[in-house]
Amino acid sequence: MRCGWLLFFFAIGSFSLSATHIVGGEIGYRYLGNNVYKITLRTYRDCLNGQAPFDQPAIISVYNDAGVLVSNLRVSKYSRYDIPADIYDPCYRVPTGICVELAVYTALDTLDNAQTGYTLSYQRCCRNQTIKNIVNPRDAGTTLTTRIPRRNVASSNSSPVFKREPPLAICLGSTFRFDHSAADADGDILRYSFCTPFVGGGPDDQAPPGASYGPKPDPALPPPYGNISWKSGYTANRPFDANPPFIIDPNTGEITGTPLITGQYVFAVCVEEYRNGKLIGTTRREYQINVTTCVSDVKAVIPPQTEFCVGYSVTFGNNSITAPYFHWDFGVATTQTDTSRVRYPTFAFPDSGLYRIRLIANPGYICADTTYLDYRVNPPVKAQIQPVPGACISRPVFNFKGGGQYETYTGMEWDFGPLASRRHATGLTADSIVFPDTGFYDVRLTLSHAGCRSTAVVRAGVYPHPILDYTLYPMIGCAPHRVDFVGKSKAWTPVHYKWQYEEYAGVRDSFSHVFAHPGKYSVLLTIHTTEGCIDTVGPAEQKVTVLPTPAAGFSLSDAKRSILEPEFEVTDTTKGARSCVLYFGDEYTRGSCGGIYSFSKPGRHRITQIAENIYGCTDTAEAWVEVTDFYSVFIPNTFTPDRDGRNETFYPVVGGVLEILFEVYDRWGHVVFSSRVPNDGWDGTDTRTGNRHPNGVYIYKVHCRDMQGAPHQYSGEVNLIR
Repeated sequence: MRCGWLLFFFAIGSFSLSATHIVGGEIGYRYLGNNVYKITLRTYRDCLNGQAPFDQPAIISVYNDAGVLVSNLRVSKYSRYDIPADIYDPCYRVPTGICVELAVYTALDTLDNAQTGYTLSYQRCCRNQTIKNIVNPRDAGTTLTTRIPRRNVASSNSSPVFKREPPLAICLGSTFRFDHSAADADGDILRYSFCTPFVGGGPDDQAPPGASYGPKPDPALPPPYGNISWKSGYTANRPFDANPPFIIDPNTGEITGTPLITGQYVFAVCVEEYRNGKLIGTTRREYQINVTTCVSDVKAVIPPQTEFCVGYSVTFGNNSITAPYFHWDFGVATTQTDTSRVRYPTFAFPDSGLYRIRLIANPGYICADTTYLDYRVNPPVKAQIQPVPGACISRPVFNFKGGGQYETYTGMEWDFGPLASRRHATGLTADSIVFPDTGFYDVRLTLSHAGCRSTAVVRAGVYPHPILDYTLYPMIGCAPHRVDFVGKSKAWTPVHYKWQYEEYAGVRDSFSHVFAHPGKYSVLLTIHTTEGCIDTVGPAEQKVTVLPTPAAGFSLSDAKRSILEPEFEVTDTTKGARSCVLYFGDEYTRGSCGGIYSFSKPGRHRITQIAENIYGCTDTAEAWVEVTDFYSVFIPNTFTPDRDGRNETFYPVVGGVLEILFEVYDRWGHVVFSSRVPNDGWDGTDTRTGNRHPNGVYIYKVHCRDMQGAPHQYSGEVNLIR
């Protein structure tokens, strides 16, 4: 059912660029500070029937007061929105097949208005050929424009912004009422009026870019701008065929009127901005709107009652058609406050009974429709069962108590299941119900009256008694003795532990403890549960035996001795030991607690004593001793390498050295022998050529480092005699 065509109704032209395109719009600005303005252009188009797309780019031209172009903004990016399908008339539904789009372009521009104001303009052709109230609409484009005032007129000004989108249609013969007001960020006084739309551009798509008769002037032309030509009988203040005529409230911006003739009309609204009683600017919006024959299909519909057991508080459905306004009366005879105006009301009835519900859709309008519904309110019924604690298998007896919402005549029936000592009972309470074995049993209480039923379920648990179990390991040991306490008790609910030994009481299930002193210790464990089968088991006792440990110990005659006298005496100082084992490094082991031992080589040696008592408990003591090597050097002055087997090589005889360098030189300073190996000698041959050197005197040098790291140097002469 068609309710009216909207404002933006297109006819397709014969030119690609001049096809019906602009059907409304406005331009405005917001001051951001530092002479920067955010410029916003809003244009509307019909999005059906293959109309021309939004401009990419849209040309926004900026002129100063002298008519000089200072900016020509080419804005390609825009945000697209579908205009909501709303005709602002509660009696009529929005016609199908309407599609109107809004494009919002924004751009930033820096404009110093200290010496001049600025005019912002956008021009586009063409309008719909079917417009009824202007001359030659096919050839008349539009100019969307506004002005930024000079600073001395209004500093830091932002233009007003319209609050609502225009309606999609006006219905013939219906009283039209529309809030066309704007909001002003600066708090300026706003005055509203109808005004004449401006022309701009033309239908010639072959025109050069800057021509005034082209569909998209680039740049837009400077002011002043011409007005559209009204057909006879129409003016800016009388743009419609209407009685009463359309008027706009100058203070609120509300437009009212009743259209008499269908058709497509164009008009504009101007918002004048006053500050301190002075006009500082004008914001314009123009658009096209259709007056069409609409059919009202308002119908009040309450869904039938399907729930009879919701109690006194009821939320009502509403299947009414078209209507946005409602008046409910819930049929309570003793009050006048049983009403609501919301679409889906919730009402609390004072008592049960049958109530006659009335719903008026669009009350107060000529299209109002009324419907009734007889609604049955039954007392609420809601079953509840108090929770029951668990029981131990040794006494699995339960007492149940019900509750909830019910009446004196409400039926109450219990169901304990097939394994209980009895299957059914009536009334609010049921005592001494026994279950045969461990497990969980569902118990149900059903309340019923007037065809309403409610069932509650509670679970009764029969639990086994907790089983105490734990280990102590090891039970016997030498002091200090570490024992692991491991709780292994079992229950269906959490087990709480209490350990007791010495002066300690612990509550952890598993942990370790070190007994420092010998003796016998009683360990007690008690467990308990706080839910399910609430029970305490224990105390259970085990004993830990801690054996005494000997104290190993010895003293030494010396901490350091020479390899020439490497004897150390170990004096026993053990306590409580039955036997010992002595380890003299890796050289010797002796089955005693003390004694004397001579080390065979120099170095650091560890002496270890392991003492053992009659219980097999051991203790260890150890100490380090050092055996130093002796240092000696002997260098002969003659050798006879004549191959008789005696005195064949020459070398320094050393003892107790860490490293050595031995070199022999001839009388010309050439090295004839060199070695870093202790007691490695020269046999009289040249190490380079292998030739035997002649008899004579040769020079030697010795560099060495003793066992303590101290350096030593020697040099002298040696006689080679064959």
